[in-house]
Order: sequence, then structure tokens, then C-alpha cells
Amino acid sequence: MKRRNFVKAAGGYVLLFPLIKPFANISINEGDIDLIRILKIFKEKKFDGVFIPDHTPQMSCDAPWYAGMAYTLGYMKADLNLI
Repeated sequence: MKRRNFVKAAGGYVLLFPLIKPFANISINEGDIDLIRILKIFKEKKFDGVFIPDHTPQMSCDAPWYAGMAYTLGYMKADLNLI
């Protein structure tokens, strides 16, 4: 399946954003994907589903998972605002 056709196949379902380095929980800006390019394709295809990050890093704080997820979601939201 071509990458752009994946958006059509995804419909309104949940889409995970894996970070494609050897399995590691790294920040979204350290992964091997071009998030801006991917989000532009989703916008072009009028995707109206839910984006959920995959394997966010844990921060050094009282709520490590939540902080990592908040950082990643904020990063994705900022990228969405750029396009």
C-alpha cells in the first residue's frame, strides 16, 4: 500500500506515530520520520481521526509517563499549527 493511500485506509480511526529507530523511547523530534510532511499529507487527505503517539519517553519528574506524553502531544499540536 502506498503511503498516501494509507491515509485513506485509516479513515477516522486511531493512528499511531512510531519512532523508527531501533526500538527506543525517544523524543518525537529525534525519530526517523518527517512529522511535518506526514501531517501535511493527512491534512491534504482531510483526515479527521485521532493521532496517538507511540512509545513516548519518560521524563525525570513525579509523573514521567504523563510528562513525556504531554511533551509529545504539544510538539505534534505545534506542528499541526504550522500547517
